[in-house]
Amino acid sequence: MVCESKVSHDGGSQALSKQKAYKFGDFKLLPEAQALLHKGQSVALGGRGFDILTLLVEHAGEVVSKADLFSHVWPDYIVHDHNLKVNVGNLRRSLAELDPSAEYIATIAGRGYKFVAPVENDRPAAARHIASSTGHHTAPPKVRQLLGRDDAVRQISGDIDQPGYVTIVGPGGAGKTSLAVTVAQQSCGEDQAIAFVDLSTVTDPRFVVPAIASALGISLGLDDPIASVIDVLRSNKLLLIIDNCEHVIAMAATIVERISAEVPGARILVTSREPLRTRHEQIHFLSGLAYPDQTTALSTTDAMQFPAVQLFISTAHGAGVSEPTDEYVRSVVSICTRLDGLALAIELAAGTASVLAPSSLEGLFKDGFDAMGRGARDAPLRHQSLEATLDWSYRLLPDREAILLGLLSVFSGRFSADDAEAMYSAGALEPMAGRDALSQLVAKSLLTARHDGGTVHYRMAESTGTYAARRLFGSRYREEARRQFAIRIRDKLQIAEREWSSQTSREWLGKYCSQIDDVRAAIAWAFDPAGDAALGVELVVAALPLWQELSAFREMLEAIDLASSNSAALVGLAPLGRAKLSTARAWAMTLARHMHPQTEDAWRESIFHANGSRDAGFQVR
Repeated sequence: MVCESKVSHDGGSQALSKQKAYKFGDFKLLPEAQALLHKGQSVALGGRGFDILTLLVEHAGEVVSKADLFSHVWPDYIVHDHNLKVNVGNLRRSLAELDPSAEYIATIAGRGYKFVAPVENDRPAAARHIASSTGHHTAPPKVRQLLGRDDAVRQISGDIDQPGYVTIVGPGGAGKTSLAVTVAQQSCGEDQAIAFVDLSTVTDPRFVVPAIASALGISLGLDDPIASVIDVLRSNKLLLIIDNCEHVIAMAATIVERISAEVPGARILVTSREPLRTRHEQIHFLSGLAYPDQTTALSTTDAMQFPAVQLFISTAHGAGVSEPTDEYVRSVVSICTRLDGLALAIELAAGTASVLAPSSLEGLFKDGFDAMGRGARDAPLRHQSLEATLDWSYRLLPDREAILLGLLSVFSGRFSADDAEAMYSAGALEPMAGRDALSQLVAKSLLTARHDGGTVHYRMAESTGTYAARRLFGSRYREEARRQFAIRIRDKLQIAEREWSSQTSREWLGKYCSQIDDVRAAIAWAFDPAGDAALGVELVVAALPLWQELSAFREMLEAIDLASSNSAALVGLAPLGRAKLSTARAWAMTLARHMHPQTEDAWRESIFHANGSRDAGFQVR
């Protein structure tokens, strides 16, 4: 956007550097600290509102044009006038709620806005103390040797030498902190220091700045500690790690972006369960450690080449487990698969397994993850159990994201955006809110998204799904969620049935075979006393092609018998549905039980229902 009266960003920066604070009424504005205080208490303003207020106060008594505001607040973007009006309106309300007797911002029709209250400027001290980065910084914690992260270390080591900063993003327990510390140690020479900031213990965003300043040995008595942080990073060889930003992410993002903007060459590593989403951020997504594909036959030697398996065995071996047998390694592969290769979860599992007989390993987590023991006593509380790790992420979720996480736990494996869409109404979520919540769960590493042939499929790690299902269990949305899930599975199966005759068996199975666990869960709910047997009968009828393609005739026969035993539910079934059910029952008895005495009766019943359906195709068959 071009305008004649554009306010220079350089001029604005110089003005701010000359003035440490602005006072108006009972307010105090600290631009460099990104803070507005009212009677000494912090006032929450959005980033846009703060930028607007800063520019207006800096030019108090002058008309600031809309063009100048757009240029300052939304540089390099084309923004509608409505956005400015909304942000100015919100800013006015925030100021009026605290001081309703004064007017601060006036609208100058056709021109822009003016800050009309008297403003006092405070001058900064003539000289600023610069702390040494070599003697008073907080050193990083000791971390164990990383397995399977060589490529990540190499890539991030290259990225931190580029302008901006690097954020390592991943789920809780993936090993973000260990990776950041390892990269820092390998990237720094003898004349370079590492400063480590642990934000996990910071409960209020206001304390993020003091935490960073303290880690660098900077006095907290300064009016603008971050300015001193910038001076340290500009004048010293130092790499800064800011760990665990997700719960104070807005403040952390503001501070790190400011540092990167003023010192592009600063070497900063950030860890978070979601990106900070600022202009100078480089993101490195960290997934779990690689583990074998259980569908592929591998020797014990080959399986032990995977870092997830190596981590489990080395942890368990360190606790006294003897040399692993082939059976033991197969069980380890199964556990690593269920834990999605998450380093912390694997270490916890290995610690629990170390006190069990090798023969007990296979069934260690067959009923969930409650058997998982506690981690090291000197580890952060959020890393001492798998549940604590998930609790940390869950508590940070807004209501709609927490609700959706619980709703999506009904799916056994991967699911599509349309599957998720079908669940929104169960949690009273509007579609737009639901879609935003879905994208945020991916961003926060609670879901993974993968593109598959033009379709995005989502997946929740089993441990996360178990945790989310527990949250759903006590929720008022639980029963409606299970009903909507059963309806969705029925609808998908009915679509699958229509495609059955037009696709090859391999093509069709490739698309639908993964639905079998969801089918089982939906049918189990439907025929539960709290479920809906009529819906269950429809599910069984719709699932017949899937069972037949999987040659799961015994399972199909059990489901048909279950449906047939609900006479009240069968009343509403259409004649064609009865014909499909009875014909499938006859085939299942023939193939599963061979020449059973009741097989002939089943075939006669199927002929009867085929004739009643008035479907020529079925009659011929």
